Amino acid sequence: MSNKTPEELAAATAEPGTFSFIERLRGRNYAKDDVIVYLDEQLGYELNELVVELRTNDDLNAQTTTELEEKIAQKIAELAPHAYTFHLHGISSRDYNNLIDSAANLYPYEYEEETDILGRKTKTIKENEDRQEYFTGILWLACIESIVAPDSSVASDIGPELIAEMRTSAPIAAVHRINQTVEKLRMATDWIEYTQDEDFLAKP
Repeated sequence: MSNKTPEELAAATAEPGTFSFIERLRGRNYAKDDVIVYLDEQLGYELNELVVELRTNDDLNAQTTTELEEKIAQKIAELAPHAYTFHLHGISSRDYNNLIDSAANLYPYEYEEETDILGRKTKTIKENEDRQEYFTGILWLACIESIVAPDSSVASDIGPELIAEMRTSAPIAAVHRINQTVEKLRMATDWIEYTQDEDFLAKP
């Protein structure tokens, strides 16, 4: 039994608890999204042909439309065993900038100088395909949380070699979708930081 008086117990209960804000910062919830990659080009091609037919042929009657929709549903079902799910997540602006610095350290910036009609000189960074490819690769690596197979097994080889192989061997549409999703997740981080800078969330 406690030796505290009822008044002391009530005061202790009313006292606020404590927490680590550093842990909250490090463990905050960044935006997440999934991209499904199908690794059967033949089935994908057949599905695409059916979808194009359904969307572009204005002369289809009701029966033909229904038949096409059934064929599309069947193709999607056939593709399911070949669907790999990429679970992606956003990263902090600091991590994103660190990746930029990493790419710049490996492939230092080179500049080209231009002079306008008033004689003013400006410098612009020369494009470097190797630097951009390296940066995109490490950005993918930072944003891919896991890759899950149709049988629910999880890829154990997520690393630079896999990313390089993905970017050269995976279906072009899949690479494009992953790029788009990674960029969307990055923009989500920028957006929430912008709203706090502008006190957006506090406005009526």
